Amino acid sequence: MPSKVRTWLRLAPFLALVGGLFLLAAGKMLSLSLNHFPLLGRSGYDLSAYRTILRDPAFWRSARFTISQAWISSALVMACGLLFAAHAAQKPNNNWLRRAVALPINLPYLIVSVMILQFFNQGGWLARVANLLFALPPQAFPLLVHDRFGWGIGFVYLWKQIPYILFVMLTIFARFDRRLLLVGKTLGGNPRQNFWRITFPMIQAAFFRNWLIILTFSLGNYEVPFLLGNQRNRTLSVYLSQLYQEADLSTRPVALAAAVLFILLIILNIAALQLLQVVCGKRRGNHGAR
Repeated sequence: MPSKVRTWLRLAPFLALVGGLFLLAAGKMLSLSLNHFPLLGRSGYDLSAYRTILRDPAFWRSARFTISQAWISSALVMACGLLFAAHAAQKPNNNWLRRAVALPINLPYLIVSVMILQFFNQGGWLARVANLLFALPPQAFPLLVHDRFGWGIGFVYLWKQIPYILFVMLTIFARFDRRLLLVGKTLGGNPRQNFWRITFPMIQAAFFRNWLIILTFSLGNYEVPFLLGNQRNRTLSVYLSQLYQEADLSTRPVALAAAVLFILLIILNIAALQLLQVVCGKRRGNHGAR
């Protein structure tokens, strides 16, 4: 029997258990989102919960904030991580950098969120330093956490995710064939042209694969927006959690309908990123044809 078949047979009981539980939970969620709630005497199926959540301005406000926050922060993370890695990869010895980025990678998001809260809060360390040096009162310090733009949330993502992308890209660059860059330089290409025509096409698949990881995490993360977010501009994860935990059980189908829509929004964003990768691949092919 082939080794792959044996491996799948060994994993079959675990996959069956996890898959069965997942399907049961998904079926229950869909059933409740369709207003099938026998506990409250609702035995039929209808779309009233979906109509309610689609008419809720708070849902759409949270959706816009979640999507914009995730895309902006993940794009900044990928751009900074890629540029830093491309620069560091040119150094003969960058092992110290790999060790340096291990600290922010290993710190949990919860710990980093508390650090950002202590640093950037209006009563935090930076506000106290500004008050000591410039006599700036705490209430005049810029609101960088619990603000409507999500600055504090973005700071946490940048702190945690740029070192991760930097570490991953350095590993990829370490396996990169430098002779290709020498060929590009010999043909008259400048560093920018060599990067976009030679280096980036070689790492494009890994680049978008890691962007997908970062984007998906940012869309669904809960603890960072809960600690540092604003109650008016909540992410969908916080909005759904608060809606689901309401004491009134009649709102439970609405909360689960919002959860289904949230999953669909995540899938649409993943599809948009995949489309962006395809477009970049086609542009690369057109440049190569020229």
